[in-house]
Amino acid sequence: MKLGEEVLLEQTPTASFDKPQDAAQKRSSSFTSVLADSAQAPNSMEWTNISLTIKDKTILQDVSGSVNNKEMACVLGPSGAGKSTLLNVLAGRMNVSGRGKDFSGKVSIGGALVDPVAQRSNIAYVMQDDALPGTGTPREILTMSAILRGAEAGGAGVQRKVNELLTALRLDKCADSLVGNLLVKGLSGGEKKRTAVAVELITSPRMLFLDEPLSGLDSYAAWTLVQVLKDIAEHGCAVLCTIHQPSSEIFQSFEKLICLVDGKTVYCNSVKGLPEYMAKLNHPVPKNYNPADHLLFTVQSQSTELLGTLIHQAPQELLLTAWMLGTARDT
Repeated sequence: MKLGEEVLLEQTPTASFDKPQDAAQKRSSSFTSVLADSAQAPNSMEWTNISLTIKDKTILQDVSGSVNNKEMACVLGPSGAGKSTLLNVLAGRMNVSGRGKDFSGKVSIGGALVDPVAQRSNIAYVMQDDALPGTGTPREILTMSAILRGAEAGGAGVQRKVNELLTALRLDKCADSLVGNLLVKGLSGGEKKRTAVAVELITSPRMLFLDEPLSGLDSYAAWTLVQVLKDIAEHGCAVLCTIHQPSSEIFQSFEKLICLVDGKTVYCNSVKGLPEYMAKLNHPVPKNYNPADHLLFTVQSQSTELLGTLIHQAPQELLLTAWMLGTARDT
């Protein structure tokens, strides 16, 4: 055997081939341990009549919605609808006061009114653009994050936490590979995104917010990430993320849909209830058609006269009709 071949074999980690059931049980056990603290805290968020105007431009207008405990919800809408702005406001990562800004509305966690800025430590936030060091490995990055955030006391506790996160986020096989950047080849897009999620789970947050987490991922990488997010939600951490054009399979993985158009809420209810609701508006989802695509196309292409419905009071699941009627009255 040549020297080069020996070095290569030494650097190649030993792969483990667990049965699918065993691997799923390991991930579930890891999530239970990682999110033990967050599962015991109030993990639901509600927002009512959120409005934001910046220099006479209305960004959000009377936006209402919620994400409940153990629920995975998505915020859907065309470009410029206000999805990222809403996420930033709810996560307390946007300054809504000051010159030229007008903000109103209420945000509550577990039914108690809160200031989102004061709750930032309880809400993990994964940005659309990853900010991971390219020359570090997932194991090194998680270890550094755990130490700096004081997530565990002692080296053994940190190592245990890191190993649990690597298992839960399906990062075992790439735990010791470089993340990579434009100059250094490294992890795939899906592995980078799951590493970014793992970093935010170090502190066992109550809720996890993600801004366009599926952008730039292929179909399988996107599906894998959504399955991980679903596992996180099932173990007690509410998940809310913005998405742009999800595939039908990924869209059906979410439990709740919040749709925004021009800064207004047009739907806030279960994903499964969307086809029935669209049928009530005389715009049924065509057979073998993605409901998300149909909703986005409808709210952007149809006139208010075609979508308007004669109703006097609109419950939350009929916000689309109410919004269309309001637009028709304004015109």
